[in-house]
Amino acid sequence: MPTDTQIAGLLTPQQLRKLAQETAISEQQKAAAGAKKAEEHKEAVRKAFMDREIRPDAMEYLMAAVKHTPKRGNTSSSSSNSPLGCCPTAGGG
Repeated sequence: MPTDTQIAGLLTPQQLRKLAQETAISEQQKAAAGAKKAEEHKEAVRKAFMDREIRPDAMEYLMAAVKHTPKRGNTSSSSSNSPLGCCPTAGGG
């Protein structure tokens, strides 16, 4: 007569724990891979932003924009925007 753990098709508690552990490990690996991919993307965007060439007339362009801000009825101006995390102000402008 077979014991409870020897009945065909039934999993033992140890097998169930092992399956649960393998599933948890797999989910953790997927989450870590997703986080790594997101961090790599963020770093690529940051590098692209930092490697940009600043146009030679950047200060003239900026000052012209600042001068025209009150003429348009605005009290503040956002002359440039940067990706979050690239500037100490986390958003620039």
